[in-house]
Amino acid sequence: MSVRAENRTLTRGDKIIIKTLTHCGIVAAYPIYPEAARIIYHLLHGKGTPYQIPSSYFEDSPYLQNEISKREIGNFGPIGLRQHKDWRLSLAFNPYYLRITKDSVEVYHPNMACLTSHKIITTIPLGRLNVRVHDNLLTPFQTPYYCFAKWRRKD
Repeated sequence: MSVRAENRTLTRGDKIIIKTLTHCGIVAAYPIYPEAARIIYHLLHGKGTPYQIPSSYFEDSPYLQNEISKREIGNFGPIGLRQHKDWRLSLAFNPYYLRITKDSVEVYHPNMACLTSHKIITTIPLGRLNVRVHDNLLTPFQTPYYCFAKWRRKD
């Protein structure tokens, strides 16, 4: 199916299966990865409108706090990360961008969308189960958008 998605030759049955499994995945992932679940839902239903997700996880993420501490005020990115360094961040934004000001931090992606190549696979750990998903399966249904989380600096 991922090759057919890349070639834009998905059948009607393929599309029904992908949409159904995606919505099941959103429900299953939400308790563990709420940001990623919200992002995928908005990708499918948000019609390209900008979307602000809650920042509580990101402002406390040890990985992200370390990355922020290495930088001065400014705009940075795209910044890629290995999923195992911060699963929750990587499933929401990968790559991600940072905007650091004197008063705030914003983690964002200016054009949130799944990649079109069938070779890109995302791993989603759900307990002992590692679900591997071809990113491009959602490309026929997505409308890219600006996605961000913003918070006030603590220091």
